[in-house]
This record gives sequence, C-alpha cells and structure tokens, in this order.
Amino acid sequence: MSWVPGFAESFTHASGNGARVADLGLSVAAVLCAHAMNVGFKPVTSPGVDALTRDRLHHVDQNYVRLETLTAANVELVKAQAEIELAQLWGGGLLAAVDGVRFALDKRSVY
Repeated sequence: MSWVPGFAESFTHASGNGARVADLGLSVAAVLCAHAMNVGFKPVTSPGVDALTRDRLHHVDQNYVRLETLTAANVELVKAQAEIELAQLWGGGLLAAVDGVRFALDKRSVY
C-alpha cells in the first residue's frame, strides 16, 4: 500500500494513541481482503508472520478499521486515481459505470 502513502496512515487506533503496530499496512490489507471476500480471517492468516496472525487481524479489525478510517483511506485512493491520465480522460472522477450503466455526478461527493 506504499504506492498511496496516505492510505495506510488513514488507519489510526480508536484510542487516538499515535502508536502503531509493526506492519500495520499488511494487517489492514488482510482484514480488508477478508471482509471484501466475506471469507473470515482464516484464509488470510499466516502463523509465521506476526502481522497475519488471527489475534493481530482481530485486533486491527476492532481498533483500526472503522467508518472514519475507511472514509479517510477511500479519499486517498480517489485522489490517487484522479491523478491517473486515463482516469482524467474518462471524466476525472465525475463519471462512474456499473454493470454497463453510466452515472454522471455534478459535484465531487467524496472530498
């Protein structure tokens, strides 16, 4: 996730404490994949990797992955996508196509 530096930094601890666990980006990626694929944590765990243990993933899910952190991370992804030349040619973030249906926005709604 280092290709969008603000993405990983968006995931802050619920307590507001500035301390971060080691390899937080890897843990967040695993948690997001588990949720996106609706498979639970077992398929994304790796007992030999501290960032991918079941306990770590549960901790990250409970303390770092929240609505406000997901929203902040999504803003970083949208900003990064807006810088891609092809995305600019396709409307600069003001057009979306889902299942062949095109949606146009009259204003920016994410940030």
